[in-house]
Amino acid sequence: MNITFRTAALAAALSLTALAASSRLERLAYPLDGASRAEVHLQTGVALLELGALESSSLLLRGDLEVPIRARIKSELRRTGEQVMVSLQEDKRLNLNLFKSGPDSHWRIWLNPKTLTRLVVRSGVGEMRLNLRQLRLSALTVQSGVGETVVTLPAQGRLKATIQAGVGALTVRVPRGMAADIRAVAGSGAVTVHGNYQRSGDRYRSPHYARSPHRVDLTLEGGIGEIVVEPLGD
Repeated sequence: MNITFRTAALAAALSLTALAASSRLERLAYPLDGASRAEVHLQTGVALLELGALESSSLLLRGDLEVPIRARIKSELRRTGEQVMVSLQEDKRLNLNLFKSGPDSHWRIWLNPKTLTRLVVRSGVGEMRLNLRQLRLSALTVQSGVGETVVTLPAQGRLKATIQAGVGALTVRVPRGMAADIRAVAGSGAVTVHGNYQRSGDRYRSPHYARSPHRVDLTLEGGIGEIVVEPLGD
Protein backbone atom coordinates (compact mmCIF):
# COMPACT_ATOMS: atom_id res chain seq x y z
CA MET A 1 0.00 0.00 0.00
CA ASN A 2 1.60 3.29 -1.05
CA ILE A 3 1.59 6.48 1.01
CA THR A 4 -1.02 8.18 -1.20
CA PHE A 5 -3.48 5.30 -0.81
CA ARG A 6 -2.91 5.09 2.96
CA THR A 7 -3.51 8.83 3.26
CA ALA A 8 -6.76 8.61 1.28
CA ALA A 9 -7.97 5.65 3.35
CA LEU A 10 -7.18 7.46 6.58
CA ALA A 11 -9.03 10.57 5.38
CA ALA A 12 -12.09 8.48 4.47
CA ALA A 13 -12.05 6.76 7.86
CA LEU A 14 -11.82 10.07 9.66
CA SER A 15 -14.72 11.44 7.60
CA LEU A 16 -16.91 8.44 8.48
CA THR A 17 -16.00 8.78 12.14
CA ALA A 18 -16.92 12.45 12.08
CA LEU A 19 -20.20 11.65 10.34
CA ALA A 20 -21.12 9.02 12.93
CA ALA A 21 -20.24 11.38 15.76
CA SER A 22 -22.02 14.38 14.25
CA SER A 23 -25.45 13.43 15.62
CA ARG A 24 -26.96 11.86 18.71
CA LEU A 25 -30.25 10.18 19.59
CA GLU A 26 -32.34 11.71 22.33
CA ARG A 27 -35.19 9.58 23.66
CA LEU A 28 -38.14 11.19 25.42
CA ALA A 29 -41.05 9.73 27.36
CA TYR A 30 -43.71 11.66 29.26
CA PRO A 31 -46.18 9.67 31.40
CA LEU A 32 -49.87 10.39 31.18
CA ASP A 33 -50.31 10.39 34.98
CA GLY A 34 -54.10 10.55 34.77
CA ALA A 35 -54.35 13.55 32.45
CA SER A 36 -57.53 13.65 30.36
CA ARG A 37 -56.59 16.70 28.26
CA ALA A 38 -53.30 17.77 26.74
CA GLU A 39 -51.65 20.58 24.84
CA VAL A 40 -48.59 19.69 22.79
CA HIS A 41 -46.26 22.20 21.09
CA LEU A 42 -43.52 21.02 18.71
CA GLN A 43 -41.05 23.32 16.97
CA THR A 44 -38.24 22.07 14.74
CA GLY A 45 -35.42 23.88 12.96
CA VAL A 46 -34.01 22.03 9.95
CA ALA A 47 -35.60 18.63 10.32
CA LEU A 48 -37.73 15.78 9.09
CA LEU A 49 -40.68 15.45 11.46
CA GLU A 50 -42.80 12.28 11.61
CA LEU A 51 -45.72 12.12 14.01
CA GLY A 52 -48.15 9.31 14.77
CA ALA A 53 -50.10 7.55 17.51
CA LEU A 54 -48.80 5.42 20.38
CA GLU A 55 -49.92 1.81 20.62
CA SER A 56 -49.99 2.01 24.41
CA SER A 57 -51.98 4.54 26.43
CA SER A 58 -49.64 4.65 29.45
CA LEU A 59 -47.65 7.55 28.00
CA LEU A 60 -48.72 10.97 26.80
CA LEU A 61 -45.78 11.35 24.42
CA ARG A 62 -42.80 9.34 23.28
CA GLY A 63 -40.08 10.66 21.02
CA ASP A 64 -36.91 9.56 19.26
CA LEU A 65 -35.03 12.69 18.22
CA GLU A 66 -31.90 12.37 16.10
CA VAL A 67 -30.24 15.77 16.38
CA PRO A 68 -26.80 17.31 15.78
CA ILE A 69 -24.36 16.53 18.54
CA ARG A 70 -24.32 20.12 19.79
CA ALA A 71 -28.06 20.70 19.46
CA ARG A 72 -30.13 21.46 22.50
CA ILE A 73 -33.78 20.50 22.94
CA LYS A 74 -35.75 22.88 25.11
CA SER A 75 -38.48 20.94 26.88
CA GLU A 76 -41.24 22.10 29.17
CA LEU A 77 -43.85 20.12 31.09
CA ARG A 78 -46.67 21.67 33.11
CA ARG A 79 -49.60 20.00 34.84
CA THR A 80 -52.76 21.70 36.06
CA GLY A 81 -55.35 19.30 37.43
CA GLU A 82 -56.25 16.85 34.67
CA GLN A 83 -54.57 18.94 31.96
CA VAL A 84 -50.93 18.65 30.89
CA MET A 85 -48.85 20.82 28.56
CA VAL A 86 -45.71 19.63 26.78
CA SER A 87 -43.44 21.82 24.67
CA LEU A 88 -40.41 20.66 22.64
CA GLN A 89 -38.26 23.13 20.74
CA GLU A 90 -34.92 22.72 19.04
CA ASP A 91 -32.41 25.48 19.74
CA LYS A 92 -31.59 26.61 16.21
CA ARG A 93 -28.41 28.38 17.29
CA LEU A 94 -26.60 25.10 17.96
CA ASN A 95 -27.85 22.70 15.28
CA LEU A 96 -25.30 23.31 12.54
CA ASN A 97 -24.19 19.95 11.12
CA LEU A 98 -21.45 20.19 8.49
CA PHE A 99 -21.42 16.47 7.66
CA LYS A 100 -25.05 15.97 6.62
CA SER A 101 -26.49 16.93 3.25
CA GLY A 102 -30.09 16.31 4.33
CA PRO A 103 -32.07 17.56 7.33
CA ASP A 104 -30.03 18.35 10.42
CA SER A 105 -32.52 16.50 12.63
CA HIS A 106 -35.02 13.66 12.43
CA TRP A 107 -37.87 13.81 14.91
CA ARG A 108 -40.14 10.81 15.49
CA ILE A 109 -42.99 11.65 17.85
CA TRP A 110 -45.88 9.47 19.04
CA LEU A 111 -48.88 10.80 21.00
CA ASN A 112 -51.50 9.15 23.18
CA PRO A 113 -54.48 8.16 20.98
CA LYS A 114 -57.08 8.47 23.77
CA THR A 115 -56.20 11.83 25.30
CA LEU A 116 -58.03 14.87 23.92
CA THR A 117 -55.19 17.05 22.62
CA ARG A 118 -54.62 20.51 21.24
CA LEU A 119 -51.67 20.13 18.88
CA VAL A 120 -49.42 22.92 17.59
CA VAL A 121 -46.60 22.08 15.16
CA ARG A 122 -44.15 24.55 13.64
CA SER A 123 -41.20 23.78 11.38
CA GLY A 124 -38.46 25.85 9.78
CA VAL A 125 -37.00 23.82 6.91
CA GLY A 126 -37.76 20.18 6.13
CA GLU A 127 -40.53 17.68 5.55
CA MET A 128 -43.45 17.09 7.88
CA ARG A 129 -45.41 13.83 7.84
CA LEU A 130 -48.20 14.02 10.38
CA ASN A 131 -50.37 10.91 10.65
CA LEU A 132 -53.10 12.04 13.04
CA ARG A 133 -55.69 9.49 11.99
CA GLN A 134 -55.87 7.64 15.32
CA LEU A 135 -55.54 10.71 17.55
CA ARG A 136 -58.23 12.64 19.44
CA LEU A 137 -57.69 16.32 18.69
CA SER A 138 -59.68 19.33 19.84
CA ALA A 139 -57.63 21.76 17.73
CA LEU A 140 -54.75 21.61 15.27
CA THR A 141 -52.31 24.31 14.14
CA VAL A 142 -49.56 23.52 11.62
CA GLN A 143 -47.09 26.07 10.26
CA SER A 144 -44.37 24.97 7.86
CA GLY A 145 -41.62 27.18 6.49
CA VAL A 146 -39.87 25.43 3.60
CA GLY A 147 -40.54 21.81 2.66
CA GLU A 148 -43.25 19.32 1.79
CA THR A 149 -46.05 18.86 4.32
CA VAL A 150 -48.36 15.83 4.45
CA VAL A 151 -51.14 15.77 7.06
CA THR A 152 -53.60 12.93 7.63
CA LEU A 153 -56.48 14.26 9.71
CA PRO A 154 -58.12 12.39 12.61
CA ALA A 155 -60.78 9.88 11.66
CA GLN A 156 -63.13 10.89 14.48
CA GLY A 157 -64.11 13.83 16.63
CA ARG A 158 -64.80 17.51 16.10
CA LEU A 159 -61.98 19.96 15.69
CA LYS A 160 -60.83 23.25 14.22
CA ALA A 161 -57.65 23.01 12.15
CA THR A 162 -55.43 25.61 10.49
CA ILE A 163 -52.56 24.53 8.25
CA GLN A 164 -50.20 27.12 6.76
CA ALA A 165 -47.48 26.22 4.26
CA GLY A 166 -44.79 28.68 3.20
CA VAL A 167 -42.76 27.16 0.38
CA GLY A 168 -43.55 23.59 -0.64
CA ALA A 169 -46.43 21.29 -1.49
CA LEU A 170 -49.19 20.70 1.04
CA THR A 171 -51.22 17.48 1.00
CA VAL A 172 -54.13 16.94 3.39
CA ARG A 173 -55.82 13.55 3.64
CA VAL A 174 -59.35 13.35 5.02
CA PRO A 175 -60.40 9.91 6.34
CA ARG A 176 -63.68 8.40 5.27
CA GLY A 177 -66.49 9.47 7.60
CA MET A 178 -64.88 12.78 8.57
CA ALA A 179 -66.96 15.65 7.21
CA ALA A 180 -65.10 18.84 6.37
CA ASP A 181 -65.76 22.52 5.88
CA ILE A 182 -62.65 23.65 4.01
CA ARG A 183 -61.35 27.09 3.11
CA ALA A 184 -58.31 26.78 0.86
CA VAL A 185 -56.26 29.74 -0.36
CA ALA A 186 -52.99 29.35 -2.25
CA GLY A 187 -50.45 32.03 -3.13
CA SER A 188 -48.77 31.08 -6.40
CA GLY A 189 -49.83 27.42 -6.41
CA ALA A 190 -52.97 25.59 -7.46
CA VAL A 191 -55.67 24.23 -5.18
CA THR A 192 -57.01 20.75 -5.94
CA VAL A 193 -59.76 19.29 -3.77
CA HIS A 194 -60.84 15.71 -4.47
CA GLY A 195 -64.00 14.24 -3.01
CA ASN A 196 -67.70 14.91 -2.64
CA TYR A 197 -67.67 18.56 -1.61
CA GLN A 198 -70.00 21.41 -2.43
CA ARG A 199 -67.90 24.33 -3.66
CA SER A 200 -68.54 28.03 -3.27
CA GLY A 201 -65.53 30.15 -4.20
CA ASP A 202 -62.61 29.06 -2.05
CA ARG A 203 -64.82 27.01 0.28
CA TYR A 204 -65.53 23.30 0.03
CA ARG A 205 -68.14 21.73 2.29
CA SER A 206 -69.25 18.14 2.83
CA PRO A 207 -72.96 17.43 2.36
CA HIS A 208 -74.72 17.14 5.73
CA TYR A 209 -71.68 18.69 7.42
CA ALA A 210 -73.75 20.31 10.18
CA ARG A 211 -75.30 16.97 11.18
CA SER A 212 -72.14 14.89 11.08
CA PRO A 213 -70.85 13.61 14.45
CA HIS A 214 -67.29 13.75 13.10
CA ARG A 215 -66.28 16.97 11.39
CA VAL A 216 -63.39 19.38 10.90
CA ASP A 217 -63.44 23.13 10.29
CA LEU A 218 -60.32 23.36 8.13
CA THR A 219 -58.40 26.42 6.90
CA LEU A 220 -55.57 25.86 4.42
CA GLU A 221 -53.18 28.64 3.44
CA GLY A 222 -50.37 28.15 0.95
CA GLY A 223 -47.54 30.38 -0.23
CA ILE A 224 -45.50 28.85 -3.04
CA GLY A 225 -46.66 25.34 -3.80
CA GLU A 226 -49.72 23.28 -4.59
CA ILE A 227 -52.46 22.47 -2.08
CA VAL A 228 -54.09 19.06 -2.50
CA VAL A 229 -56.96 17.63 -0.45
CA GLU A 230 -57.71 13.97 -1.00
CA PRO A 231 -60.01 11.38 0.60
CA LEU A 232 -58.53 8.49 2.56
CA GLY A 233 -60.27 5.13 2.62
CA ASP A 234 -60.35 2.48 5.34
